[in-house]
Amino acid sequence: MLSLQTFLKIAVTLVATLFGPVLLASNYSSNMGVTLSNELKTEEYWTIDQWKDWVEGVDPPDWYKPQEQNWSPPLNNINVGIHIGSIHRLNHVDQTFGIIGSVWSQWDGNLLGWDGQPLGKENPLELLLFNNIDSFDFEISSANQPYFANGLYSADINIDGKLHTNFDYRAFPFDDQKLVFDVELDTDGYEALIFANSEPTVMSDFNHIADYEVTKITTQNLVKYHPTAYGIADYGEDENFANGIVRTTLYLKRLYLNSLFDYIVPLIVIASLLLVNASRLSSDKGVKLSLPPAALLAIIFMQQFTDQQIPNLSYFTFLDCLYLCSYLLVFVCFFEAAMCRYEDDMQPEAILKIQRARIGCKIIMSLIISAGPILAWQYVNIQNI
Repeated sequence: MLSLQTFLKIAVTLVATLFGPVLLASNYSSNMGVTLSNELKTEEYWTIDQWKDWVEGVDPPDWYKPQEQNWSPPLNNINVGIHIGSIHRLNHVDQTFGIIGSVWSQWDGNLLGWDGQPLGKENPLELLLFNNIDSFDFEISSANQPYFANGLYSADINIDGKLHTNFDYRAFPFDDQKLVFDVELDTDGYEALIFANSEPTVMSDFNHIADYEVTKITTQNLVKYHPTAYGIADYGEDENFANGIVRTTLYLKRLYLNSLFDYIVPLIVIASLLLVNASRLSSDKGVKLSLPPAALLAIIFMQQFTDQQIPNLSYFTFLDCLYLCSYLLVFVCFFEAAMCRYEDDMQPEAILKIQRARIGCKIIMSLIISAGPILAWQYVNIQNI
């Protein structure tokens, strides 16, 4: 007779066997990432006020000593604005998106350095960089040359191309994403900084891209403090290159209804069929044995389709956890069907044990279907902390 204690041991062993390696692999991957990031020196992002407070303690270069009393970087402030005409071509595998728009700027007076010499470009927009540009698929065209009116110089450029960004797929297929668009001035922050006084403007109906909808746009004025001085002799021992950056973030919200029908409903159908297969409604023992392998093939094909939608990851998504629950469900269902197949060939005293084991399988399957998605979502939330 199969005791409750023995049944619980079997259930715990099954869960630990399937999910133990998953959790260990997940923790191992995340630890590797932390170790690597701690070994590398990367850039830091400060607010303009934080950078100005830091600059107050920096001595001016030797060639500027005669004018030291006027040392108050930045020497030039350039106001920029962004107009977004279209967001398109969202590519999950390459983690890129397309953008069409324009960038304009205004500044007061001639752009000169602390040494009194021009900064090098008549139009400061020619000094702009955009985050992680794919040079083969990004075009920057000047709409006009700088012109002077009402005491201000102004100029603008048109942009059309592809930008890279980093997506977070832990909640996939119910993931919300952020598209980061950095406009960076490739000039020493001591001499010039860029900033935005207003939020980006957009064209009407621009806010739909693939299975997402743009819900919010924010802008930050930052200073990018680099981990190196790039060999510039004017810098002090603990001083590195820094430049201005305007960061625009577009917040994307997933259209959950599409994800539900594309990814979740098929799994619900498979789980329901397996649950019915293990119930009294299914009496044909041949069908009971053939359904789990068919369900297994369906899950494998679904997972292969999913793998083509997103890049290879070092962590598990919500959908990956659901697939793991589905595999466990197939295994338990097949185990129950096998016991049912040979139940009639056993001695009467063994039939009672088989019946109890089958009841245990049905309980485990019910727990997987009811508690699996909840635990999977909790796992995703823990990974996002």
